[in-house]
Amino acid sequence: MADLLVSLGKISANVDNSLAEVQSRNEATQAELSALHSTISTINSCKCETGKAPKKIPVSGKASPRSEASSS
Repeated sequence: MADLLVSLGKISANVDNSLAEVQSRNEATQAELSALHSTISTINSCKCETGKAPKKIPVSGKASPRSEASSS
């Protein structure tokens, strides 16, 4: 009986730890979703003002040869 209680205690602790991890991940996901929603809203407002999506800028900050050729 004592072994059963020890096992149940370990299971309970594992469940508590898992729940805490899920809650932490949920909070992080909610923050990411909020940032994503803000980005989408910004893009949508650009589309409304100009009729098209904003120009894509490469991560490096330099335009790719194809985009330079198409813009001239």
